[in-house]
Amino acid sequence: MFDKYIALEASGDETAYPYVGPQYTNALVMNSSYYLTANPYAADGTYLADRTAINSKTTITAAYATLIRNAGGNMYAEISNAETGEVYKTVQKGAQYGAFYNASAGAWANTVTSTALGWSVTDAEGKPLPEGTRVKVSVYAIPEYNWDREAGEVVGTLAGGAWDTYLTVDNTAPENSGRHLFPQSGDRCGEAEHHRPG
Repeated sequence: MFDKYIALEASGDETAYPYVGPQYTNALVMNSSYYLTANPYAADGTYLADRTAINSKTTITAAYATLIRNAGGNMYAEISNAETGEVYKTVQKGAQYGAFYNASAGAWANTVTSTALGWSVTDAEGKPLPEGTRVKVSVYAIPEYNWDREAGEVVGTLAGGAWDTYLTVDNTAPENSGRHLFPQSGDRCGEAEHHRPG
């Protein structure tokens, strides 16, 4: 079972806090350099999954998960087409231990489990995904009693054992609409110059 805090969904909410994890609990790491989070420049209010995009030059390097219970059965990540279910990549992590409180240190320990993904927005054959493709990145933490070791599959109901992120392939550069009204000052910003009304 994962910590309740999912970085992409909760990072824009000032009242959201993880149980035990760091600030970037349950987050995807992009291009080995940044976490996929909510808009860092403006408070969007409500998280809108349909607006989360990825371009073909991006690599999802890893998934950083915070487990609040052991994944004694298996932990794995799967990247697939959100509409057809076609699987692009699967990475097995095996059984993993959850976070625990270390009384000697006075702090939570084992708060992040990293799963290397190295996925560069391609299908299973390595071909770039077309514009508009909807992608689902899922990380699963399967308890021992929900994992059939012989069959290598989930059995029973898996409550709280999956964390999903939906992305849309978008390689189209944004366009300058020419003018934008800044509500605080009333200024209008043109393509190359600033105008004060009146």
